[in-house]
Amino acid sequence: MRRRGERESGAIALTVSLSMAIVLGMVIASVVLGRKSVSRRELQSAADAVALAAAYSVQQNGLPLRDLPARPYGPANTVMPVTPTFSVLTRPEAEHRIMVRVNLLGSLDSEQAWFQRMFQIRVESHAQVNEQIFGATWPAFVIVLDASQSMKYPIPGSNTLSALNVMKQVITAYAALRLPVRNGLVIFSTAVVQDVPPPTQKENKVQLQKIQSALAKVTPSTVAGTNTREGLRRAGQDLQSMPPGRNVMLITDGDPTLGGPCNLGLPCHYTAAENEADALRNVTQAALFAAEIRRSNSDQQMTSFLQGIAGMPGSAGNDPEMYFLVDSAGGMMQLLIGVASGVCAFGPLTPAPGSGPDPYRLRGSAQDLAGPPQRVFAFFREPNASETPMRMVPDRVAAFNQMGFEYVVEPDGAYVVLTLEACRYLGDDPARLVVVRWDDAQLSPAP
Repeated sequence: MRRRGERESGAIALTVSLSMAIVLGMVIASVVLGRKSVSRRELQSAADAVALAAAYSVQQNGLPLRDLPARPYGPANTVMPVTPTFSVLTRPEAEHRIMVRVNLLGSLDSEQAWFQRMFQIRVESHAQVNEQIFGATWPAFVIVLDASQSMKYPIPGSNTLSALNVMKQVITAYAALRLPVRNGLVIFSTAVVQDVPPPTQKENKVQLQKIQSALAKVTPSTVAGTNTREGLRRAGQDLQSMPPGRNVMLITDGDPTLGGPCNLGLPCHYTAAENEADALRNVTQAALFAAEIRRSNSDQQMTSFLQGIAGMPGSAGNDPEMYFLVDSAGGMMQLLIGVASGVCAFGPLTPAPGSGPDPYRLRGSAQDLAGPPQRVFAFFREPNASETPMRMVPDRVAAFNQMGFEYVVEPDGAYVVLTLEACRYLGDDPARLVVVRWDDAQLSPAP
C-alpha cells in the first residue's frame, strides 16, 4: 500500500509540474504574442512614416527614388531594429498618382539572436502623391501664309524687305526653335503653292528642313488674287489625321478676293473663306488664330473678317484674344513664339481617384505655392527614365528673364507653364516628357 501511495504521490507531482510548465508557457506565449501585437502596430506606424517620407522624396527630388532621407523615419518611430526596402509603383497615367511601397522588417528586442530571428515582424505600407505626365503627344500647328501680289510690299521696320521675305525669315527662325510642336505650312496666293503637312510622329528636325525648302521656293505672286478659302481648306485637310490639339495661324495682308462663286473681288469670297474657317473650328476641331499684317491705313472690312473667323475649337469665332495686329517683323516673331509656346502650358492638374477632398487646395497665388513650403514640383523625364528637376519661379516676368529650366504655376487654372528655354529642351527629344507632382503625400491601400 505504501508503494502504491508513493506512486500516486509521484504522479501527482509530475502532473502538477507539467501543468505549471504549460501554464507558464501559456503566460510567456501570451506575453510574447501581446508584445508582438503591440510591436506590429508600432512597426506599422514606423512604416507609414517611412512611406510618407519616401513619397515626399519622390515628389520633391524625382526618380530614381532617393531613399536616404526616408530611412531615419523608421528608427525614429520604433525602438525595434528595422530594415526598410523600397519600391516605386508607377500607376496608369489616367490614375494621376505615383505610389511608393515600403517593406519594413523588424524583430522583438532581445540580446539573443535566435529570439530575434524567431520573432521577426514584417509590415508593408504605401503612400502616394498626385502626379501627371505631359508631352506624350505633340499638338499640330499649321501656319497658313499669304503669298499674294500685295505681299511684295514692305512692312514697318523691315528695312525695305517685302512682307513675304520678312515672314519667311520669321517662320524659319520660329521653326528653328524646335518647340514640342508638329509644325506645318501652307502657302497660298490665287491657289495653294506650297504645302508641308505636319508630321505624323513627334518630330521637328526633319520638318524644319522641309519648311525651309518650301519657303525658299516662294516669291510674291505676279497675278492679282487672294484665295484665303483655299489656304484654310488645305490646312483642314492636313490636320484631319492629327490627334486633338490642332491649331491654325492665318497670316495675311489682304482681303479674300478669290475662292467663292463670283468674280474677282466680290463679297462672296469673304463668305467662302468664313465658311471654311467655320469648318476648321467645328468640323476639324482646330483653334484658329488670325494675324493681320498692316502697313499704314487700316482696312476695316479685312479687320472685321479676321476678327470674326478667329476662335477656339467648336466656337462661333469672333474671339478678340485670338486676333493679332502685326505691324513689324519683331512683333510677328513674338506672336508666333507666344502662340506656339502655349503648348508648354500643362494642366489642369487633376487629383488621383480616391485622394482626399480638394487635394490641390490652391493657396491663392503662385508665390504661396512656391513656398514655404513649395507645393508643386516639375521634372523632365528623360528617355532613360531618370528625372531632371526644374526650378519654380514666382511669375511670368521672372520666368521671361530666365534661361534655364524654370516653370511658373498659374494658380487660377492650376496650370504649369514652362519657360521658353525649358520648352525648347522638351522639344529637343521626342522621348522626353514633363512630370508634375503636387500637394501632400497620402497613405493609400495596397494596389
